[in-house]
Amino acid sequence: KWHRPNHFHYVNLLLSTLIWGGLGFFFFRFALADGFLDVLEFVVLGIAVVLYILYLVEAFAYSRVGEALKNLSPAKEMARRLNNIRLTSPSIENHVECWHWETYTWTETETDSRGNTRTVTRSRTERVVTHRETRAVPFASWYDESDSFTHLSAQQIAHVKLQKTWQCMDAETEAHVRDCEASIRNDNRWRDIYLDFSQTFKINHFFGHGTCYTTRTPPWWLSWLLYFMLTILLLGWVLRVVYESRSRELHFQIRKYVSIHPEKRGPQGNVGHARV
Repeated sequence: KWHRPNHFHYVNLLLSTLIWGGLGFFFFRFALADGFLDVLEFVVLGIAVVLYILYLVEAFAYSRVGEALKNLSPAKEMARRLNNIRLTSPSIENHVECWHWETYTWTETETDSRGNTRTVTRSRTERVVTHRETRAVPFASWYDESDSFTHLSAQQIAHVKLQKTWQCMDAETEAHVRDCEASIRNDNRWRDIYLDFSQTFKINHFFGHGTCYTTRTPPWWLSWLLYFMLTILLLGWVLRVVYESRSRELHFQIRKYVSIHPEKRGPQGNVGHARV
């Protein structure tokens, strides 16, 4: 189903505005002070630097448009990549992390403006990890029932959004998955005071967001390099808005079914793939 994107990227816009405002204030005060700065200017400049770092993290690590432009390809190539994901065997892993709290205490000597000294005791509590372990959940066969990718060429510019899910084909596999979790928990439960458990589902070549186009060459503004340059210059929000207004969003579900039985038939009766 096609969706009209309605993301306005408020966080990026807010950070950009605050940074521009901080830099404007700094240079305005710098010009009035004839090159001499006081504490206020340095505080404002420091805040602007911190906000700029947060801005870059948001733009390059969490932006849906940034990730989509990284995965830019023609519609036929995008269909091939999506089909490769369908044909790729999934993997399931269980993770445990054993840890405890430790409190560190130390003393410091402070001197006031009059030369008087005093000893202050300080403490800090930290989370200390003592053991990590990862185990794969074994299974014998798997089956893919992902959405069809035949209508990628319906729009000139498509923002492809992928989501992945997995499910057991039968009750025996569900019991096997629970046993794998119980096993890694029981083997590590006495290693430390606390134990955190998590499970990951991986598919090689999977990506969350991508962009495809049906024209012979992509529009000049549809470029990761341009996104990178505008982001560095605090103008990335402009390209994001243009991207959202010119593209249409298409959601795909990548569904994988797993079983401990070899050549298990999938939900639609199709024979699954053997795990190698």
